Amino acid sequence: MSEHVQPLEAEDFDAWVSETNANIRPASIKIGGTVHVMPVGVPIAFTLQTRRLADREDVGALRTILVPIFGEQALDAWESTSPFGTEALPVLLRWCGANMAKPGSMSIAEAAASVEEDDAGKAPKNRAEKRAAAKKTKSSGKRS
Repeated sequence: MSEHVQPLEAEDFDAWVSETNANIRPASIKIGGTVHVMPVGVPIAFTLQTRRLADREDVGALRTILVPIFGEQALDAWESTSPFGTEALPVLLRWCGANMAKPGSMSIAEAAASVEEDDAGKAPKNRAEKRAAAKKTKSSGKRS
């Protein structure tokens, strides 16, 4: 005998999110003379795309990550007016991630230092890998 079981009353996640974010002042950043207000909380697409594209240094991939935050129009304007170079995109990305999660938690200078620190950590590792690979392929000169 199977009876139809009624689910518990649905909890309102939307209300919880609204209540949680109600008193948070979002971070904002000025780029090319325009002030952009960050979303409160990191958009799911931002998180998924940054993880998926973490090891790629493709400007197009960075654009894909930034469009949901700043919009197509802003990125199109940046491409045509060039208010900054492509080397600044990882800094902007780092700043956005930190300040959407916790507004005011990271300055642009701190974001730049963080990116620089990450980049400094990558170079020696790559050199070490190249040296190790070169040693494996070199012959000792002795014949067996």
